Amino acid sequence: MCRQWWEHSLNGKTDEAAADFPDLQVFVKDEIENPTARILEYPGKWCGVDDVEGLEQKFVTFYCSSEGGFKLQAEVEQPSSRERAIALNSLQGAWSGEWLSFGGEDMPGNQASEDAIATTWSTGPLNEDIEIVGRPEMSLFVTSDKPQALIMARLSDVSPSGKSTLITRGVVNLSHRHGHKLEQLKHMPIGEHTRIKWQLNACAYTMRAGHTLVLSLTPNYWPMVWPSPEPVELKVSFAEENLIKLPILPDGPSPSKNGVTCPVEEYPLDPGTPSRTISLR
Repeated sequence: MCRQWWEHSLNGKTDEAAADFPDLQVFVKDEIENPTARILEYPGKWCGVDDVEGLEQKFVTFYCSSEGGFKLQAEVEQPSSRERAIALNSLQGAWSGEWLSFGGEDMPGNQASEDAIATTWSTGPLNEDIEIVGRPEMSLFVTSDKPQALIMARLSDVSPSGKSTLITRGVVNLSHRHGHKLEQLKHMPIGEHTRIKWQLNACAYTMRAGHTLVLSLTPNYWPMVWPSPEPVELKVSFAEENLIKLPILPDGPSPSKNGVTCPVEEYPLDPGTPSRTISLR
């Protein structure tokens, strides 16, 4: 498929199949029954978007509740003086996997242990599928007791069996809340309520009905993210709304007309036996 596209787009060769490719092709992942640190093949489907310029991105919005089990809910609640601290733990990020995996045991794996030491909100079992395609958007109203801090947000799919699969994640350095240019960098005002907005990494994933969507927040994510200079206490304030927006396509992505296949036969050799151990010293 790549060669067809290059020949058509760069060399000007006529290829009816390549000319018929959609503007955007994405692989929409499906649930993994047993999320481990090594995934040999992802379930899912190839889908296409024919007209990217005319695409109208839509969102499904969930609001963080301040009590009652800390739910992700469709309705925004009334402002209140309640706050919720974002848990700090030195092991946060230990199950992050590698930023760029090369096929070894370096994928995020089951996120249940990571979720257990984070501050979380969850939807409960969904009534219908949600096909997420794009970059989820976070908006939090927070306070910090230190001038430098970060927030890592993760979205996970928890199956009825209790296993947790990472969908996507995104970190914000709070000193960069206004932008990344030198003149935009600014320390957090200590103790002041501040609106923080950022995007998570792009993803394409189908949340199945009966599964639970979990939002996890942490102020630490080592070793993937360099830690803040000193331990920080961050609090989510419910004086204003806190929410996550999930991007969806208006009509959902269409199944790709030109299925992606691998024409090269596989010749498995002696499989490796990689391992990874997390320990405290």
